[in-house]
Amino acid sequence: MDKFKQVQHLTLVYRVFTKEELTIVNHLSSFSALTSLHINIINREYEYHDEEEKTLMDYLFRQNCPFLQRLYIYGCRSEPEIMNNVCMFYFPSLLYIHVDKLHFSLALQLLNQCCQLRSFSAEIDHKETDYSAITASPILLSLLVSSAPALTALTKLDLRGLTKCNPFWVEFLEHLLPCCPHLRKCHLKIRCKGFGQKLLEPDWWGHVFSSNKELRKFSLHLQWMTRK
Repeated sequence: MDKFKQVQHLTLVYRVFTKEELTIVNHLSSFSALTSLHINIINREYEYHDEEEKTLMDYLFRQNCPFLQRLYIYGCRSEPEIMNNVCMFYFPSLLYIHVDKLHFSLALQLLNQCCQLRSFSAEIDHKETDYSAITASPILLSLLVSSAPALTALTKLDLRGLTKCNPFWVEFLEHLLPCCPHLRKCHLKIRCKGFGQKLLEPDWWGHVFSSNKELRKFSLHLQWMTRK
């Protein structure tokens, strides 16, 4: 691995997980010049590696990668272990990120730490108990309601997820979108199960986008879950 420490662009394709392959992710901080990282997990039909994927995400979001600008993770449906709602990663130069699935507290950390982001794409995962966790946690509350640092470089936002029996998405978007004054493309795909009615109100969208004068494309896909 010492021979490759000056690698700038790294692509990892996982078909079968081995301890050695996961070790590479655990030592990404050794790649001091790394600027882009692509991780692609190819699962065969009906074959999943939940524990291995979770270990990979645990390793990744503990890394110190000061020059990492692009992070793309495809095919991973597991999330890292989050202690006290905080992950110990350091990606201060991150500009572009796509992750198939992120816990909301990790998403908030990324948005808060990487204020120069230009593109953010992820499915935001949250549980029914997480909304009360926001209001109970000073760290998460400060990340959610703080308008500084503003995401003034963010021009593309692609969010997906499920809103359950709490107003999570309404609160999240009410605080996030005003922080993105230069947003040009916004795609939202939300599955609603209660508390989604506000997302149908034109005046509400006018309110959350009131500080944005550069929006060129807005795509809203709502799916209503009518069965319990």
